[in-house]
Amino acid sequence: MKKCLILGMASGYDHGQVRPFVTSLERTGFKGDLVLFVSKISGETAAFLRGHGARLVRVEDERAHLEDFSGKLNVQPGDISRDLSPCNMRYILYYSYLSRHGKKYSRVMLADVRDVFFQRDPFDFDSGGGLCCFLEDRCVTIGSEKLNSKWMRTAFGKDMLSKMGGNCIACSGVTIGTVPSMIEYLERMSTYLAKTESEKGIDQAVHNFLVYNDMLPDLRIFENGSGPVLNLDHTRRISFNEDGCVVNGEGDIINVIHQYDRHPGLVSLFGRILSTERGLTRSEIHAHLRHVRLNAFISGPSHYADRLTGLAGAVLKEHSPNLYLRLKRIQLAMHAV
Repeated sequence: MKKCLILGMASGYDHGQVRPFVTSLERTGFKGDLVLFVSKISGETAAFLRGHGARLVRVEDERAHLEDFSGKLNVQPGDISRDLSPCNMRYILYYSYLSRHGKKYSRVMLADVRDVFFQRDPFDFDSGGGLCCFLEDRCVTIGSEKLNSKWMRTAFGKDMLSKMGGNCIACSGVTIGTVPSMIEYLERMSTYLAKTESEKGIDQAVHNFLVYNDMLPDLRIFENGSGPVLNLDHTRRISFNEDGCVVNGEGDIINVIHQYDRHPGLVSLFGRILSTERGLTRSEIHAHLRHVRLNAFISGPSHYADRLTGLAGAVLKEHSPNLYLRLKRIQLAMHAV
């Protein structure tokens, strides 16, 4: 039986930035291959990654193969070899690698490395026979979110932004699919990225352009958290089970938590989970969950503090008066700004 493959890039990261990714993946019992394209990392970080089962490919070594693909991508050799940002270059590197090694694998996951945490094997879900893309929270759209609207305008112009601005953001940080569907996706991503501005974030614009212009056959689009991936950049409500695992509305453990670093409490919780072999006690888990919920409660604009009113405030005041007073002070300070 063919293995599954995870592809990622670690450029300029230190040991602490890559540790949650590889350690949490290892703890899921994942039996496939992890290949990371690396540049500007220390020998200590490289040794740590290899020690946790990652195969490392130097970016400069993979770039030596890129000229072979310029004709297939219908771009000039100079376009594919120019100094693209790591966020954009990674897709071309993935395309090059998967085109040569894809026959060994059944399914592939492309993943950000710095802000991804695994709770279950990422391939442990019904992915169908094509490509799987994952939406962000529906509280924002491409047009309403400052960075995504900028990236779309830069890559494709004002008219395309106007056309696509009402769509929910499809996150490019995690994508999963069969090898043929992933090669087709990477070929199209690489073609556009080789020709557009080499600005960080442009890859997300191209990703959304392909998703919403029906350029990816056999595409499955998952609502945020309804499948194996939860994107947290714009998500405020996080649910947990009794063991401290992030779950969806049905109580199922979500395989992959992306952008967890937007929530300091989650960073603390995941760090503690990974720091002990014995695991956390139930009381330790609950203490950290209170910290996570507190951060989610008070972060962002003042309307989050407005949750102190009504029934929620009354319940909190009765059962946790000290916490209620603390949040009330925060609420008053936020309204005073």
